[in-house]
Amino acid sequence: MKTKTQFQFRVDLCDVDGNEVLEHIAGIDDFKVAMAAYQAALTRWPHARVILRHGARTVHDSGPRSVIA
Repeated sequence: MKTKTQFQFRVDLCDVDGNEVLEHIAGIDDFKVAMAAYQAALTRWPHARVILRHGARTVHDSGPRSVIA
């Protein structure tokens, strides 16, 4: 069985500018599962910039978020 490496959607933790992927969280083909993974990432990393993409298109972007001191 061949391992799949290309997916419709991806969830990434990015730098504050959204230009650099710091960590790839998930690769998913189903939109509802991708949204669930995005929401879970927001909960898990509340101060990180999380981006959900469909190919090159940004579907959701949490925007720059930082810890308020």
